Amino acid sequence: MSIDLKQMINWFTLRGVLFILAGIVMILFSQDVIQVILAVIGVYTIIIALKFTGDLFNQTVTKLDRWAIVELVLLIALGIILIVYREDVLSIIGDIVAVFALLAGILQVIFALSGTGRLRLFVFLSGMLSIILSAALFIDPREVISNLLGIIIGAYLITSGILFFVLSSYFRKLQKRINNDNIIER
Repeated sequence: MSIDLKQMINWFTLRGVLFILAGIVMILFSQDVIQVILAVIGVYTIIIALKFTGDLFNQTVTKLDRWAIVELVLLIALGIILIVYREDVLSIIGDIVAVFALLAGILQVIFALSGTGRLRLFVFLSGMLSIILSAALFIDPREVISNLLGIIIGAYLITSGILFFVLSSYFRKLQKRINNDNIIER
């Protein structure tokens, strides 16, 4: 089994460029990209539901399971909701996260104020950050969720792109060593 290092180097370099570009697009246009992702998930959910329908009716069982039909209807409804009401879905997710962040923040602040120990300041700051996040989510959940997801996913993509560049550089050095060893042996 031989490995074509030149092809591997080219693929890693290409992946690095694509990941970095995707990360930049994700950070700059996060709200639009999140909307597209929700629509794609909605379409995918409907496709799964249609496949499930085919599997359900191709069974030789004479009596259909009621829960399977309920699951089928729920999958189709979820797909339609994700496609049609994308912004409302983001608002609902933001509101749910805001409630949990507020409760967690209050509990952390209470714990930090009532406890003793070295981590009190860290727990207090973490609680305050959770409360600030929940306030931002209550004010504009769609914007905050989109921007946070955009920054997190964008940073991940850019970091992965840099990693691919580092790997391609490593393989270039490896290829040079192999070529030098082949020249010396001749």
